[in-house]
Amino acid sequence: MMAALVTGCLAAQLSLVSLLLCALTSTAQHTLGGGSSLSVEDRARPFLVSPDGTFSCGFLHVGDNAFSFSVWFTASRNSTAVWMANRDFPVNGRGSRVSFTHDGELALADANGTTVWSSKMGGVSGGRRGLTVSLNDTGNLVIADPSTSNTVWQSFDWPTDTLLPSQQFTRDTKLVAGYYSLNFDNDNVLRLLYYGPDVASLYWPVPSLTIYQAGRTNYNSSRIAVLNNIGVFMSSDQLQAQATDLGAGIKRRLTIEHDGNFRMYSLNESTGGWTETWSALARPCQAHGLCGRNGICKYKTSFQCSCLPGHEMTDRRDWTKGCRPLFSIENCSQGAAPPPPEQFKFVKVPKTDFYGFDVGYNESITFRQCRYLCLENCLCAAFTYRLDGEGKCYQKGRLFNGYTSPKYRVSIYLKVPPYFNVSTPRVVAANAAGLFCRPNDTVVKVSADVYGKGPRNSTKWGYLFVFASVLGVLDLLFIATGWWFLSSKQSIPSAMEAGYRKVMTSQFRRFTYQELKDVTGNFKEELGRGGSGVVYRGVLEGGRVVAVKRLAVDVTRGEPMAGLVIGCPAVHLSLVSLLLYSLASTTAQHTLGGGSSLSVEDRPRPFLVSSDGTFSCGFLQVGNNAFSFSVWFTASRKSTAVWMANRDAPVNDRGSRVSFTSDGELALPDANGTTVWRMGCISGGGRRGPNISLNDSGNLIITDPSTGSFDWPTDTLLPSQPFTKDMKLVAGYYSLKFDYDNVLRLLYDGPEVASLYWPLPDMTIYQTGQANYNSSRIAVLNNTGVFLSSDQLQVPASDLGLGIKRRLTIEQDGNLRMYSLNLSTGGWTETWSALAHPCHAHGICGRNSICRIFRDHVGCSCMPGHEMTDREDWRKGCKPLFSIVNCI
Repeated sequence: MMAALVTGCLAAQLSLVSLLLCALTSTAQHTLGGGSSLSVEDRARPFLVSPDGTFSCGFLHVGDNAFSFSVWFTASRNSTAVWMANRDFPVNGRGSRVSFTHDGELALADANGTTVWSSKMGGVSGGRRGLTVSLNDTGNLVIADPSTSNTVWQSFDWPTDTLLPSQQFTRDTKLVAGYYSLNFDNDNVLRLLYYGPDVASLYWPVPSLTIYQAGRTNYNSSRIAVLNNIGVFMSSDQLQAQATDLGAGIKRRLTIEHDGNFRMYSLNESTGGWTETWSALARPCQAHGLCGRNGICKYKTSFQCSCLPGHEMTDRRDWTKGCRPLFSIENCSQGAAPPPPEQFKFVKVPKTDFYGFDVGYNESITFRQCRYLCLENCLCAAFTYRLDGEGKCYQKGRLFNGYTSPKYRVSIYLKVPPYFNVSTPRVVAANAAGLFCRPNDTVVKVSADVYGKGPRNSTKWGYLFVFASVLGVLDLLFIATGWWFLSSKQSIPSAMEAGYRKVMTSQFRRFTYQELKDVTGNFKEELGRGGSGVVYRGVLEGGRVVAVKRLAVDVTRGEPMAGLVIGCPAVHLSLVSLLLYSLASTTAQHTLGGGSSLSVEDRPRPFLVSSDGTFSCGFLQVGNNAFSFSVWFTASRKSTAVWMANRDAPVNDRGSRVSFTSDGELALPDANGTTVWRMGCISGGGRRGPNISLNDSGNLIITDPSTGSFDWPTDTLLPSQPFTKDMKLVAGYYSLKFDYDNVLRLLYDGPEVASLYWPLPDMTIYQTGQANYNSSRIAVLNNTGVFLSSDQLQVPASDLGLGIKRRLTIEQDGNLRMYSLNLSTGGWTETWSALAHPCHAHGICGRNSICRIFRDHVGCSCMPGHEMTDREDWRKGCKPLFSIVNCI
C-alpha cells in the first residue's frame, strides 16, 4: 500500500514537472509581432525559438556583466552562437532590452537607453506596420511582411563569424574573428586574410601556390559560396570541401576562429559537444600573425610561439604583439647613406622562414652575394637563401609570419650589431620566456549608477533646474532687446530711399542671355578670368564699352540669369576689374554658415568658390535634364568635375536644392523631396555654428566635426588628397583601389566577369617595381606631379614642377591618367598614364571579341563566326553564329 502511494506521488510530481516545462517552452514563440520585447534580466527565457527547437534567440553571456543579442544552437553544451547583433558592443547585465517595434524595427538598447544595434542598420525602412520577426529552422532571424511574404531584413545577410547550411555567402559579406576574415578577393577567389594593427596579408589559399595549383579558378565572378545540408562547402571559384562525416540530418556550422583557421563542425546532440570535420589550414602555423612581429610559430601537439634570437616579448600576456629587439636598430631615413657593412653580422636561425614583406628579390646569385646585398640595404632586417640550386635570395624588411619546421630546406639570417652575443644570460632568458598571466589580475565591475540606474540625488537636480530656468529668462530678455534695436534701425529716410531707386533705375538694367551674346559678339574678346567665370569685352548701343562676366557653368536654358554685366564705361580697366571682383566675391563665397542653400534653377551661380578661384562648387549638367552637385576646375573649358556628390543619382533641373543646415548637414533632395545624397552628421543636441568651405586644394569641407569630399572621392584625385585603404576611384566597370596584398591595382568588375589588369597580371610584384610589405596602404599625388604609393609605386608627370593645376583620373576606358591644365585655353594635357597600351584594360571589347590598337583609337572586332551582341555597345561582346553544347 505504501509503495503504491509513493509511486503515485512520484508519478504526479513528474507529470507536474513535464507540464511546467511545456508551459515554459510555450512561452518562447518562433514568431512575434510589433510591441514585443525582452529584458536582459529575463535572459533565461529566449526571445524566440525555431519551430523545430534547433535554434534559440535572446541574450547570451559574452563576458563579465556583458551580453550580446544572439542566435545559438539550443542543444549545444555552451550555447554556441552562430550570429551576434552586437558582438563588438556588448550591453550591460541590467537595464538593457531588445524590442521589436510596431514600425518593424528590431532594436537593442543599453542600460542608459543608447541604441547599440538596430535592424535599420541593415536597411529596414521605418514606418512599416504589420511586420513580424521570426526565427527559422535554418537559424535565420527574419523580419518579414506576412501580407506579401517578402523578407525585409534577415540575419543571414549580416553574418558574424559563422555560416550555417543553406546560408549564402556572397561578394558583399564576410566572416570576421579578431584580426582574421574570410571574404571574396577582387580576383573572385575566396580567401582568408590577416588584418593586424601593423600589417595585412593573405594566407589561404597558401600564397606560394598559384590559383590553379590551389585547385581554384578566378574566371567566375558570381562570387557565391554555400554549405549544403550534407556537409559539402562549395564556392564559385571551384572550391569544394567535404566534411569527414558526409551525410544528411547532422547539425553543422562553418566558423572562422581567433587562431585564423576556418573549420567545419558537427554537433553531437547527445553530449552537446562539437567535432571538427574539416579545416582550411592543415597546419595551424600557416595562419599569419599568430606570433606577431619577430615571432616564430612552431607546431607540435598545438602551436607555440617563440622570439627570434636577441628579442623578447613585447607584451607577456599577448603573443600577437610579437617581440622587440634587445639591441638598437639603425633608423633608415629617406636619403640617408647605409651604415658600413662592418657594423653588422648575421645570426643563423635554421629551418625557419618568414613569409612576405620582401624588400628585394634576386635569382641566380651566390650566398655571399645575397649576404652582401642585405648588408648594403638599410631596410633589410634579414635574408633567406634557398638551397634549391636556383640561387634565390629574399631580403626581408619586416619579420612577420615566422614558421619553423624540420621539413624546411631554408634558414633565415638575422642582421644584428657586431657586439650582439646569442649566448648571454639575458638573451637566453628572453628566448625561453613565454606567456605570463598575473594571478592577481582582477576584473573591475562598473556600478549601476554609471548607466543612470543608481539612486538619484534630488538636490543636485533641483539646483540644475533652477540654473537652467534663470538662464532661459536671460536669453528671452536678450532676444527681445535685440529685436527692438534692429527694428528701430530698419526705418530708412524716404528721401534716401527715393535717391537710391533713382540711381538704380537710371544706371543699371537687366539683360537677357541673348542680349549679352549680341553685346559681346558671342563672347569673343576675353579680358580676364575671375573666381567664378570669364570676363569679356562688350559694346552697348551708342558705343559704350562694358565688361561682361560669364559664369563658369555653361547655361543652355534659362536666359534671364545667363550672365552678369557691369554697366560702366571702360575708362579704367583696373576699376572694372575691381568692381567685377567685388561683385563676384559677394555672390560666390568660399565659406558659408548653416542655413545656406542653392537651387538647381540658380545653377549659373556657384554655391562656393575657393579663395584663389581655382575651384567652384555647385550644380553641373551631366545629362539631359540631369544635374549633379559637384566640384570643378573653374578655368577648365568644360568645367571638368573632380568630385560629384550624386553621380549615380542625378537630380532634374527643377525643384532640387542643396542645403547646408545649421546642424552641420549638407543634403541634396530631388524635386520630389527624396534625399539622394547627404554629408556631415547631425548632432542630437542641436549643435550650432558649423561652416562649409571650399579649400584651394579642391576639398569641400564641413567643420565640427571635420569631414570633406576628399574622404569620398569619385573618379579623381587632386594634389595633396590622400588615397587610403578604405577608398576607391570608380568609372563605369573600372576601379582603382588597394588590394588585400597591399598593392595598388586597377580592377575590371563587369556584369559577367571580374579581373585585375594593372599592374600587368603576368608580372610578379617585384617585376613591376612594387612591393607588398607595407600595409599602410596610402597614396598621394604631390604638388610637383609625382604620384607616390606605399607599395613603392612612384610615377612622375612629364611636366614635373610646381604651380601647375593637376588631376589624376580613372576613365571609362579603364586607364588611370594624370593631366595638367592649360590656364590660357582651359584644355587638358595628358602627362602620365598607367597603361601604355589601351587594350591592356580588360573588358573593353566584351566576350568573344578582340581589342586592336590603331594609330589614333582603339578598335574592337568579333572572333570568327561571331557577331556583336549589341550593335551600340562593344562591352557586351559578341555572340556565336553557331550552336553551343550546353555543359551541365
